[in-house]
Amino acid sequence: MTDASAVHQHQVPRRAFLAGLAASGVALGSRSKLDLGQSGFGRYGIRLDGVIGVARLREMAAMAESPVVGPGPALSVMTASVELGTPIVVRASSDRVETLELAISRVGWYDGRGASTVWRGQVEVDRTHRAVLDVRTNSGFTDGVHVLVARSVSRSTPPTTHPFVVTNSQSDAPTVVQIATLTYQAYNGWGGASLYDYNSPEGAAPSVALDRPYDIFDGLGCLPLGDLQLVQWLERERIPVTYATNLDTHQNPNLMRGRKLFVTNFHDEYWSSAMRDNLEGWVDDGTHSAFLSANSIYWQVELDLAGDTPTMHCAKDPLVPTQYLFRSSQVGRPEAALLGAAYDSFAHPYGTAFDWVVDNADHWLYDRTGLRDGDRIKRLVGYEWDRLDPTHGIDGLTVLASAAVTNGRQHNATIIEQPGRGTVLNVGTTYWSRLLAGGGHWPDRPHRAVAQMTSNLFSELT
Repeated sequence: MTDASAVHQHQVPRRAFLAGLAASGVALGSRSKLDLGQSGFGRYGIRLDGVIGVARLREMAAMAESPVVGPGPALSVMTASVELGTPIVVRASSDRVETLELAISRVGWYDGRGASTVWRGQVEVDRTHRAVLDVRTNSGFTDGVHVLVARSVSRSTPPTTHPFVVTNSQSDAPTVVQIATLTYQAYNGWGGASLYDYNSPEGAAPSVALDRPYDIFDGLGCLPLGDLQLVQWLERERIPVTYATNLDTHQNPNLMRGRKLFVTNFHDEYWSSAMRDNLEGWVDDGTHSAFLSANSIYWQVELDLAGDTPTMHCAKDPLVPTQYLFRSSQVGRPEAALLGAAYDSFAHPYGTAFDWVVDNADHWLYDRTGLRDGDRIKRLVGYEWDRLDPTHGIDGLTVLASAAVTNGRQHNATIIEQPGRGTVLNVGTTYWSRLLAGGGHWPDRPHRAVAQMTSNLFSELT
């Protein structure tokens, strides 16, 4: 497709995105409360202590930040990460006199509870007093995805939650799982603007701050749309991994030193050129990578991490090629050269799904699944999907799934295996996690073959 059509077709459904989520039963923004303390998985597959409602961040806010290390500002750990053992700063405020209860829970399996509380605190705040707490991420903490929960003791304001990642550079885990926090912020409408029209009253912004709380899913942002399910499945299966965010990939060319597999999951759409450079270098050096999603490495962004407010710039303007499509002639770095299959299209409302059709069933990815060429896995493909452009002619590429979807569109999953380089798997669908783990608000039940393929991935590449 042309650059113009790619932009147009990719932005149109965002206007209906939240409406589609709501129609599928996903609660995005009401004052109704949900008791997750006694309800097992709860709405999102997390059981956090107490009552978790929808955040009203105008009334109460709690933010976790990593401390300043060297020059530059503290970055919100909602977008960045904090190294294990490093203190984080919890800042809390309210538009009235409040005593706030704070808790941090680590997301995982935990015998089906979905999370475990690792820290608790309490602060008093008002309009003029912004409480600051130093939380030491050593005793009781381990690397992983965490959620900060804040609620008023008086219950006069709804609780709010904020996810963040604790990293561990000393972990001996062979796999790094990247949480796509830049994409979380790209879609985040908190403060009145995102990079999209659908939740920006004055139109899509060319830049967004990276230290904003999230405005959907009770403050969890995009976490419940796929990353949550993958994390819980990995920990249930006891697969050794450590975690990172986009900013770790951007800033740390040594992130994968001594490791074997880089995994990114839900909708990892926004990448800087430094992220792309680092990943390509890792693959060249023999590190494997797996994209358990679609629409990956689509928009090139510029990151300004030196100012008072860390910012992501993405004008989506061909006249600003450093903030435009990787595949465009202006940038000249088509993501397909790295991924094989690359973004094709979408179907809305959210929840619309198509079948995965098996190709090359003798490949190791399909071991112990019992699948044969032409077999279908119902509803595994969507909301967005990738396809293979055969004109790229990539050596060592194998098509693992191939199916017509809608309006003449095509879904493909691919794997690139070249001697001396890392393997690159791209499943080409944003619904992988919902059939991997299910649970929460998804209508689809976990599929055994998807779980087996994911297990095969880790056993083969680590």
